[in-house]
Amino acid sequence: MTQLNDLEIEDVAAALAAGRQVRDHGPYKIQIGNENLEYRPLVITDPVPTGRQVLEEAGFRPVDEYLLYQLLTNGQIDIQSPEETTEQTLARI
Repeated sequence: MTQLNDLEIEDVAAALAAGRQVRDHGPYKIQIGNENLEYRPLVITDPVPTGRQVLEEAGFRPVDEYLLYQLLTNGQIDIQSPEETTEQTLARI
């Protein structure tokens, strides 16, 4: 198994904070939080993951017992269903 270095992983939060476009290919580092709003990094490869993919990668199982919220670039919060994909422009938030 090949280990990725920080240059190969697109840090979504850093890209958005810098005001630049997030690249079109992964892997991507996002932040995932729990019910206590404790966040940790999560690396995903799909640029438009489903809610199920994110929850499974984060180790939240069974997926149907969890809610996934997405913080949008405009500051609003969106609930993602397990089968719903993120919008292309918002996928890396």
